[in-house]
Amino acid sequence: MGRPVHHHAYVSRPYGAICDELEAHGVELIESATLAAAGFAADLAGYLEKRLGFFDREERVLVGVGEMKRAPAQTVIDIEWRADDDSRRLLPNVEAALHVTPIISKGPGATTELSLQGEYSPPRPRRRGVVEHALASRVVDATLHTFVRHLAEALQSSPARR
Repeated sequence: MGRPVHHHAYVSRPYGAICDELEAHGVELIESATLAAAGFAADLAGYLEKRLGFFDREERVLVGVGEMKRAPAQTVIDIEWRADDDSRRLLPNVEAALHVTPIISKGPGATTELSLQGEYSPPRPRRRGVVEHALASRVVDATLHTFVRHLAEALQSSPARR
């Protein structure tokens, strides 16, 4: 049974421009945000490994990006992260949807919300102790938050905005 995840960020750009950017470069932006989040996770896991001896810093994650479902009121992109090696399961498996929603549609205050909603399948309890299991969940939360923040920053500073 998975654990729900929900992280969000805001971009000071119109909804249509964000959707256009995701349509043109969504896979690259999501992969880039995943790499940034994975780097953060590796640093955090390395710190915890040094201090507590738990985590494997070399864990690699494969990302899958689904079809973009664009609509006037909300756009949804399914995203999935999986371990490349099922024996190490700190970050994966996450199945989520990125919801892109207009908050303020037009004008100088145009704002769009990015909301990542989904489910994280925690590591198998028989392989991890209670403390390690709880810490792994915290690492995942922090990593997914970093992913959404990085994606929002990339969309905010997009060349199309200039």
